[in-house]
Amino acid sequence: MNMKASKWILFLVGIIFSCQSPQSKDHNNLQGYWAFLDRYGNYNEAFFDEHSYATINRFVSEPPRFRYMVKNDSLWTNNDQRKEGLNPIAALIWIDENHVVIDAEFVTDTLERIGNAGITLANTDPKGDSLEFWPAFFERYERFLVSRGIITAEEAKAFREQQKIPEDIEQE
Repeated sequence: MNMKASKWILFLVGIIFSCQSPQSKDHNNLQGYWAFLDRYGNYNEAFFDEHSYATINRFVSEPPRFRYMVKNDSLWTNNDQRKEGLNPIAALIWIDENHVVIDAEFVTDTLERIGNAGITLANTDPKGDSLEFWPAFFERYERFLVSRGIITAEEAKAFREQQKIPEDIEQE
C-alpha cells in the first residue's frame, strides 16, 4: 500500500471514531455523581458505581443500593432484591457527557453530573455521618436551584440566614 492510500485510510478511521456518540462507547457513562429534580420537584442525588447505584433526597435518610447495567442505551436494573436478573426500566437519552435523560413509562428525569462534590453518597454514609453529609447535600441543593434560575443567590442567602421564603413562592 502506498503512503497516500495509508494516510487516507488513517484519516477515515479518525473521522469514524470522532463521530461516534457518547452512548456508543463501551464504558459506562453513568458512573459518577448526579443531581436532578424528580417529577414532584424534589432535589435528588444519585451515585452510580460500576455495577450499582443509590439515590437520595431529603425524605430518604438511608438509600438502598440497586444493581444496574447499561445496555443499548437502556437502563437495566432490579429494584426487587428478592428476584434474580435485571430488567430494562428506562431509555437513556444522552444530551452530552454531563446530562442524560432517564425516560421511563411513568417518569422522565434529566440528570446532571456533579463534579468535585466532596461529601457524597460515594464516600459518606448519610445516616452514620449525617452531620457531615446533610449540610453538604443542602449546599449542593442550593447551588443547583440557583444555577437553574429557580431561586436567586440573594433569595437563597435570605432563606439560609432569616428563613425568609421568596415572595413568588410564598404567594402560591
